[in-house]
Amino acid sequence: MTARSAFARHALPALLLLPSLALALAGCTASHVQARRAEHPEAKPAALALEPLRFQDRLWEPLGPHFERGLRERLSEEQAFAEIFSPPPQPLGPSAVLLSGTITEVDKGSAALRYLVGFGAGKQKVAGTFRLLDPGGRTLAEFDAEESYMGGAGIGGISFLDMEDLMRKFGRRVAERVIRWSRGLPLAEEEPERPK
Repeated sequence: MTARSAFARHALPALLLLPSLALALAGCTASHVQARRAEHPEAKPAALALEPLRFQDRLWEPLGPHFERGLRERLSEEQAFAEIFSPPPQPLGPSAVLLSGTITEVDKGSAALRYLVGFGAGKQKVAGTFRLLDPGGRTLAEFDAEESYMGGAGIGGISFLDMEDLMRKFGRRVAERVIRWSRGLPLAEEEPERPK
């Protein structure tokens, strides 16, 4: 048996399993965006003002800074806007848009179900409704978004993300939708028909 054939018999199968193992350990997150209204700007907005995030349940408020951190990280990576204001200036400049959002659901899920059952049982989930408004307060775009974490490590879903991490990922996902909108692209895969 040559060294090459020994490698092919023993090491190659192990190397082929590495991507599968990495995927299993990474866990599975999913996101969904549903556009309610999408009117694209005539010119790309130069600035984005962030209205303080609202929560349907005050118990979720400590997660707000994690959302904003993820949102700002993604906006900075893409250099999507020349300026980002938080809180919004009064009055809002003519080339700015305002992002307003409400977190409508935070579900910590069940770590036991994620581990014992997997396949999405016991998943963690955050959801919210977001609007982009022009300086006059007119809604230009509105969308619902959600991010969920189903666990990792194969069938049993060991938790690699806590709610703070999930909220940060959610902020990044919302930022991606705002960036797409500012570039004249659809918020989601399917946008509602524009009013005639």
